Amino acid sequence: MEKKNDDYNLDDDYIICDEKSNEFVDIGLNIEDNYVDNNSNSSNNNSNSNNSIELMTLRQRTPSPYKAFRSLLHEKFSTDSLNTIQRKHEKMITDINEKKPKKTYIRYVAILLNHVLIQLSFLAILEPLLFFNYIIGLEEEMFYEQLDNITEQAQNIIPDETAQNIRDQFFYNPLITFIIYEHQDIDGTYNNLKEAADNANDEAMQVLSSLKFQAFQMALILNLVTFFYTIIVKCIYKKSIVKMLIHHITLIIFIGLFEIWFFTTIGSKYFPWSADEIYFHLFQCFWIHTTDKFPELKGLEHNITITCDV
Repeated sequence: MEKKNDDYNLDDDYIICDEKSNEFVDIGLNIEDNYVDNNSNSSNNNSNSNNSIELMTLRQRTPSPYKAFRSLLHEKFSTDSLNTIQRKHEKMITDINEKKPKKTYIRYVAILLNHVLIQLSFLAILEPLLFFNYIIGLEEEMFYEQLDNITEQAQNIIPDETAQNIRDQFFYNPLITFIIYEHQDIDGTYNNLKEAADNANDEAMQVLSSLKFQAFQMALILNLVTFFYTIIVKCIYKKSIVKMLIHHITLIIFIGLFEIWFFTTIGSKYFPWSADEIYFHLFQCFWIHTTDKFPELKGLEHNITITCDV
């Protein structure tokens, strides 16, 4: 249904124009003068004058509310007005879309960095505690188990029968007597080895203390940085600190449990070198050093080449 233009405009009879206002005044004056001068005219003339005055009065009336409301609606909701509003709305949406991704990206990166710092802070505490209080003890236990196996195998270097045959030889007792006569003993070797072992143990403890200090110092620095950064994120983005802490504490607990399970059931079951490999390497090195001092013993080698390479 087509809408006529005059449906949204005031009727011409109700429009008050400044250009015609003087005309209406002039008409009124003329009518009034004619009415006074021709007072004696017929009643028909008087009736026409009265109709002109009523028409003039009607034209000067205020437009009806209905017409005024329709005109206002037309002015506010015309096609041009709607297009202008739509363009403003589209521009506003475009500006928001241009600014929003940037702010969202910065917020995402800031919160992600906060999560990373919290996780690193907890790991910086968990890893030293596990390493210095659990993993080192586990590795030391594994090493001494392998060493015990090597010691047991070393007992088989000289079988019992061979040892008894050597003791039954005529030169055995004079040899032992000569060694004792020369005041040879093993005490010096034992004391030297013990002193070296004690010194090495002291150095190892110093290194361990230094490593502990470095590890927990790093943990302290990370936790301080994380604390202040988390407060800043909380103030800027209103991010819940409690939820993040609960999330990462739960995560770090399960990570710690998994690491304990892994080193107990997987790591402790494997040693890089078997007892037989270590024993074979020690034997080669011992034999080479012995033959360097007693070259005559090389006559015991038949079709073999002994090295002391790792």
